[in-house]
Amino acid sequence: MLNESTAGIYMTDSATFTGVVGRKYVLHFQTNKATPKHYSYESVAIEMKPVPPIDSLYYEKVIIAEAGDDTRLKEDVRFT
Repeated sequence: MLNESTAGIYMTDSATFTGVVGRKYVLHFQTNKATPKHYSYESVAIEMKPVPPIDSLYYEKVIIAEAGDDTRLKEDVRFT
Protein backbone atom coordinates (compact mmCIF):
# COMPACT_ATOMS: atom_id res chain seq x y z
CA MET A 1 0.00 0.00 0.00
CA LEU A 2 1.19 3.50 -0.81
CA ASN A 3 0.59 6.44 1.49
CA GLU A 4 0.41 10.05 0.31
CA SER A 5 3.24 11.83 2.15
CA THR A 6 2.53 15.23 0.55
CA ALA A 7 0.15 16.22 -2.25
CA GLY A 8 0.92 13.93 -5.21
CA ILE A 9 3.84 12.09 -3.54
CA TYR A 10 3.17 8.45 -2.62
CA MET A 11 5.53 6.17 -0.72
CA THR A 12 5.59 2.61 0.58
CA ASP A 13 6.19 1.75 4.21
CA SER A 14 9.52 -0.11 4.18
CA ALA A 15 8.41 -2.09 7.25
CA THR A 16 5.57 -3.67 5.23
CA PHE A 17 6.87 -3.62 1.63
CA THR A 18 10.30 -3.59 0.02
CA GLY A 19 10.71 -4.21 -3.70
CA VAL A 20 13.04 -6.99 -4.83
CA VAL A 21 15.21 -6.62 -7.94
CA GLY A 22 14.18 -9.10 -10.61
CA ARG A 23 10.59 -9.47 -9.45
CA LYS A 24 7.69 -8.04 -11.45
CA TYR A 25 5.16 -5.68 -9.91
CA VAL A 26 1.73 -4.42 -10.93
CA LEU A 27 0.41 -1.09 -9.68
CA HIS A 28 -3.29 -1.03 -8.75
CA PHE A 29 -4.98 2.18 -7.64
CA GLN A 30 -8.38 3.75 -7.40
CA THR A 31 -9.75 7.22 -6.89
CA ASN A 32 -11.83 8.18 -3.89
CA LYS A 33 -15.08 6.23 -3.95
CA ALA A 34 -16.93 9.24 -2.52
CA THR A 35 -16.31 11.32 -5.65
CA PRO A 36 -18.81 11.39 -8.53
CA LYS A 37 -16.26 9.90 -10.95
CA HIS A 38 -14.70 6.86 -9.31
CA TYR A 39 -11.97 5.11 -11.33
CA SER A 40 -9.80 2.03 -10.88
CA TYR A 41 -6.53 1.52 -12.77
CA GLU A 42 -4.04 -1.32 -13.17
CA SER A 43 -0.60 -1.13 -14.78
CA VAL A 44 1.14 -3.85 -16.73
CA ALA A 45 3.67 -6.00 -14.85
CA ILE A 46 7.09 -4.32 -14.83
CA GLU A 47 10.33 -5.93 -13.67
CA MET A 48 12.20 -4.02 -10.98
CA LYS A 49 15.69 -3.29 -12.31
CA PRO A 50 18.84 -2.77 -10.21
CA VAL A 51 19.87 0.82 -9.65
CA PRO A 52 23.34 1.54 -11.06
CA PRO A 53 25.88 3.34 -8.88
CA ILE A 54 25.71 7.13 -9.07
CA ASP A 55 28.97 8.56 -10.44
CA SER A 56 27.82 12.19 -10.68
CA LEU A 57 24.83 14.33 -9.83
CA TYR A 58 23.84 17.71 -11.27
CA TYR A 59 21.11 20.17 -10.42
CA GLU A 60 19.62 23.33 -11.82
CA LYS A 61 17.23 25.91 -10.42
CA VAL A 62 13.98 26.08 -12.41
CA ILE A 63 10.86 28.22 -12.28
CA ILE A 64 7.57 26.34 -12.51
CA ALA A 65 3.95 27.44 -12.74
CA GLU A 66 1.28 25.89 -10.57
CA ALA A 67 -1.12 23.72 -12.56
CA GLY A 68 -3.34 25.90 -14.73
CA ASP A 69 -2.07 29.18 -13.25
CA ASP A 70 0.84 30.85 -15.08
CA THR A 71 0.67 33.81 -12.68
CA ARG A 72 1.70 31.72 -9.66
CA LEU A 73 5.35 30.85 -10.24
CA LYS A 74 7.67 29.17 -7.78
CA GLU A 75 11.30 28.13 -7.70
CA ASP A 76 12.25 24.47 -7.70
CA VAL A 77 15.33 22.30 -8.21
CA ARG A 78 15.71 19.69 -10.96
CA PHE A 79 18.28 16.92 -10.53
CA THR A 80 19.83 15.16 -13.52
